[in-house]
Amino acid sequence: MATATMRNWSPKQSEQLIIPSTTQTITELEILSPNRQATLIYLDQLPWRMTATKVVKTLELTVGKRYQSGALSRQVLDKEKQLAMELSLQLLSYRIRSRREIGEKLEKRKISTEAIGAALAKLEQAGYINDNAFAKAWIDERIEIHGYGRRRIKSELLTKGIDDETIESELDRLYTAEKEIRAARELAGKRLARYVELDKVVAARRLTQVLMRRGFSAKTARTVLKDLLA
Repeated sequence: MATATMRNWSPKQSEQLIIPSTTQTITELEILSPNRQATLIYLDQLPWRMTATKVVKTLELTVGKRYQSGALSRQVLDKEKQLAMELSLQLLSYRIRSRREIGEKLEKRKISTEAIGAALAKLEQAGYINDNAFAKAWIDERIEIHGYGRRRIKSELLTKGIDDETIESELDRLYTAEKEIRAARELAGKRLARYVELDKVVAARRLTQVLMRRGFSAKTARTVLKDLLA
């Protein structure tokens, strides 16, 4: 009778009957230095997975606990996804950030690539992450508050993970050549008072260095200084 019943079972049901659930024991939780934000989990004496220490604490994982095969992995991933969202929203509460910025911050907390990817996808879908909007905000601030030139702004955005095409498009729209020359002239004018006692050639050289450190091109510097030191 039992044999006849088993013939009607699906392959999955049969597999569950024949192969018993395996369990593994947490044998060590190694908290890693220097910041103690990561923990390496050992199962049956072997290193199994590194995750955020906060995940370990939230799940109340302790040495000696036993888990069914696969169950612990699912629990850790679920908590990593939750933590990734919490940390991302916390970072975004201070200022707008690029996708790469958030991803790198989460990687430092030893959150898995899968959990990071899931969090970033949700944030983008909800409009919390938008690299175009980030580039615009960054350019506006660097122009209006810091008075940087185009080259320095582009260099900074590249380090934030913004692609070259997006940067060039936003810079062309927000930072015209005329606007950049005005910014360079304003900076040079403020610094000129420091060099009034110097020879014009020396003053021009030092002002050029100042402008180029701020991200203005040599061509822009020459254009501005030609009038300013005439």
